[in-house]
Parts: sequence; structure tokens; C-alpha cells
Amino acid sequence: MSSWTTLSSALFTVGKPITSAIGLALNENPSAIAEGATSAPPVRAGWHPYDQTAVGTNDGLVYSSAVSGTVANVESPNFADGYEYAFEFDQVSHNGAGSRDFQIEFYRATSAAYSAVKTSITIATPSDSLTGRLEVLHPRITRKAHVIREELGIDGNNGFTAAMTGSYGITHTTAQKLLKVRFSFSADGIDAGKIYMYRRRAD
Repeated sequence: MSSWTTLSSALFTVGKPITSAIGLALNENPSAIAEGATSAPPVRAGWHPYDQTAVGTNDGLVYSSAVSGTVANVESPNFADGYEYAFEFDQVSHNGAGSRDFQIEFYRATSAAYSAVKTSITIATPSDSLTGRLEVLHPRITRKAHVIREELGIDGNNGFTAAMTGSYGITHTTAQKLLKVRFSFSADGIDAGKIYMYRRRAD
């Protein structure tokens, strides 16, 4: 794998010679970006942590039970124009005594309010957990419907069960953008697991 070298603008002043080390870096840096070398800029067209500024910095984590404990819900950071978003769920569970529905709500930018709750998948017991992925396609384009993709399953005592796979639309009376998303259970709180947020260029 090629190594990434950070080159300051001061190295390229008028009349300053290009050394062999600088020439080597100029040759290797494009490959380092494509290969995801440590400290290289992320490839914006591919999925990467939403808060990543260089490869190896930040991991997109928006919830960890080890850090935040039990919470009523998890609200994502705001979406930025020009990107699509994805969320990875790693063994997310609730602290209730019985069956709970995993719920998703999208914040409508123009209406300045959350959408109706979308029930995604049912977690039967606290010993079961949610694992999988959700993608939000073109949330920052003004339109009357936004497409959501889900590939979610239950990781339980009987192994992993793929229980929710497919796409659906979030519709609006007034054309608008989506600003963020909120996750919760139908009762009790989120008490275990991790949720990661990723993005990629959409234009």
C-alpha cells in the first residue's frame, strides 16, 4: 500500500526545487487516497464515517452504551447538502421486559417537525438485539418523497434472523428536505450496542 504524505503549500513556492522526496510523495499520494491509507483524505464518493477528516480519524460513532448508557432515543447529527447517509446498528437492544418495536422518525426541514413514527422491526426480548444497516437516499434534495433502504435483523438466542429487508418511502405533503433522523423503541430505552453514521457524496 502507498503511504500518504501531507505536503504544505510552502513547499511549492515559485523557484523552489522539487526534491526527490516531494516527487515521490506526489507520485504516491493519489494511490494512497484510493487505497485508504492512514491520514489520507477519505474518498468522498465512497461510504466513510460522517465525521472523518482523514483516514484513521473518527469512526462515525453516534451512540455507544459504554459511553452513554441507557437513553430514550438516539438523534443523528444534521445531514449536509450533497450527501447520502447510512447507519450501522451493532447489537442494539432495549431495557424493557417484553417485545418492543424499533422506531424511526425523520425530521422534515420545512415543516420543522418529525415524521410519523415508522415501525421498523420488533425485538422480542431484552436478550435479543438489532443488527444491520439503514440508508437514507438523497435526503437533502427537496422532494415530496425520500427513499429509505433497510437491511436489518435480530441477533438472538436462536442465531441471526434477517427480518427486515427492502425499501420504503417517507412522503410529505409539502416538498422539502430531511434534516436528521431519530431512533427509539416503542417503550423503555436503548440500553446496549452501538450505532454508527456514514455518508457519501450524492452528486
